[in-house]
Amino acid sequence: MRTKKSILTARIISTVCLTILGVLWIIPLIWAVGASFKPDIYTDANQFFPSIENFTWNNYAFLLGSEYPIFRWMLNSLIIASVQTILYLIIASFAAYALVFIKWKGKNIVFTIILSSMMIPGIATFLPNYELLFNMGLLGVDDFRYYLALILPGLGGVFGLFIIRSFFLGIPNELIEACKVDGCSNFQIFFKVVLPMGKSAIFVSAIFAFLGSWNDYLMPTQASLLIQDSKEGNQLITLPVGLAKLVSGISGGDATPLAGAVISAIPVMVVYCFAQKYIIEGVSRTGIK
Repeated sequence: MRTKKSILTARIISTVCLTILGVLWIIPLIWAVGASFKPDIYTDANQFFPSIENFTWNNYAFLLGSEYPIFRWMLNSLIIASVQTILYLIIASFAAYALVFIKWKGKNIVFTIILSSMMIPGIATFLPNYELLFNMGLLGVDDFRYYLALILPGLGGVFGLFIIRSFFLGIPNELIEACKVDGCSNFQIFFKVVLPMGKSAIFVSAIFAFLGSWNDYLMPTQASLLIQDSKEGNQLITLPVGLAKLVSGISGGDATPLAGAVISAIPVMVVYCFAQKYIIEGVSRTGIK
């Protein structure tokens, strides 16, 4: 058995390593926030925050009052990410229940095939997805069709299904059998027993699904190819695509894109602050390291 001294030493080493990694991760964020208040990114380049004489709000003022509708882009991303997350959780949770608690031949083979799809890079399906959306008539200057074109492809994600299924495997099968003996249907068992017990894993899956949709650039880019030159199309694009347009339309050294990046990170940081406890609980209980 490990002694108290060895356990303490291991904790100290792990704490130091995690602290170093945390500092390395947060340094670029601190630099980006500081640079967003500079006249350009090269001013006070050796400092995280601008000096008093170089501090300016002009980047944010220009961004909010310019031709770039950043708040409309944020609203588009919020609508798409929220609807996609809700629909994805419904599909993934029902699929996980069927893969764990319903007996049918070949379910492990089916799950292995589904899981293996994670090895296919998104760029490999770029053209097939674009052609599919085009043939379905979902690419056009129309809010509903454009939103639908971005929501539907994300409903086939596997990572959230993997998290929820891993958690469901920890629920005693005897409990499910007892419910069936009492005359409960699969829907009753799911909503009254499994869903309340697996809410932490479902919540974690919701966070990953929401952040994945919020930060997605590839799918919104291909959906906006036909509308990018129209005024209405500029209003429909999501935040990542809008920030890319902002970068391409600003001269080198201008810190305005960094101001846009800081604004776009605020919702993500708020979500994470409220969801941190559930993320740690869900990840630890599903056995993902």
